[in-house]
Amino acid sequence: MALLLFMNAYGIQSSTATYRVPGNGATIEIGSTTPVSPSGTAFANRNNSAGNVAYIAVPNHVTGFLGVQLLCNQSIESASGLWAQYGVADANGVIHLTLAYSLTGKLRVYRGDLSTGTLLCTSAHSINLQQWTTIGLGYTIDDTAGSITLVFYDSATPTVETFTGLDTRNGGLASVGAVCLPGQRISSSGSASWIDGLYVCDNTGSAPYNTFLGDFRITSQVPAGAGATTQWTPSTGANWATLDENPHNGDTDYVEDSTSGHRDLYTLSTFVSTATTIFAVKHILTGRYVTTAASINPVLRHAGTVSVGSTIVLDNTYNEKVRDLMLLNPVTSAAWTISDMNNLQVGQDVV
Repeated sequence: MALLLFMNAYGIQSSTATYRVPGNGATIEIGSTTPVSPSGTAFANRNNSAGNVAYIAVPNHVTGFLGVQLLCNQSIESASGLWAQYGVADANGVIHLTLAYSLTGKLRVYRGDLSTGTLLCTSAHSINLQQWTTIGLGYTIDDTAGSITLVFYDSATPTVETFTGLDTRNGGLASVGAVCLPGQRISSSGSASWIDGLYVCDNTGSAPYNTFLGDFRITSQVPAGAGATTQWTPSTGANWATLDENPHNGDTDYVEDSTSGHRDLYTLSTFVSTATTIFAVKHILTGRYVTTAASINPVLRHAGTVSVGSTIVLDNTYNEKVRDLMLLNPVTSAAWTISDMNNLQVGQDVV
């Protein structure tokens, strides 16, 4: 079957997050100030000054399609400057490809990293700097028959540029096992750049998950009311109202429970009405155990039927836990609809 390997909106993360595979990790900073991101919430402020690499592990694949919403903030970039926005690496952290952009908005793809890598291709098309835009990077990792595809979603008809017959493997494993946010610049004093949404697909199986997903948006919903079941104990006020912050506020307010089988469900804020296709849904829970190790089950309720996800083991500090990426509504086994999202209840059980 086709695989949507990874999807994330950095506006629905906690205050800081570190993603890594073996190798050096780097913290992705989460901001909530201007410019406002397409999701309407916070955005990932990728401060490139340290030059470290943040890795996001994905299932291994050879051919893939990476889409990203980004804002390239280059108001103080020098004319000779290049800025690494993102790339792909193998499961051991060896960077195969790095995508950079210059002051003129041209995209360039390097084998390896930006400072020591080999330039493989430069786009004819330019992106608009200091404006939110969606771009796609397609790739096949191979020593001689590698390929790169760049897609620009800045007009009604996307601009597609393809480069073939390339050496896209930078040693290491002949596959991609991670997306990387290089945080690297050369020939410049530089400033920050922002990423709002990110996805990765491979090329197996059937549409729509075996190619680019188009000009996408990732949006979030938070608890907005009591659901069908209310059994956990709130620290203050109504249960749902302790969980409506984005990002979460730690021990400021919360729900807690230690009785096996106890369930809390919550209705959600209104889903964006302009969506035409809902590719996937992620159920994200942020929690911790207090004194004794504990686990929870993520729960989803739709049209009176409950779907319980795989057990999640909690840590003793707040960490996000994600139910498997749901390509279909697990209750109906059909594609998600706007009606589904607006009538959905989510929550958790005590194991």
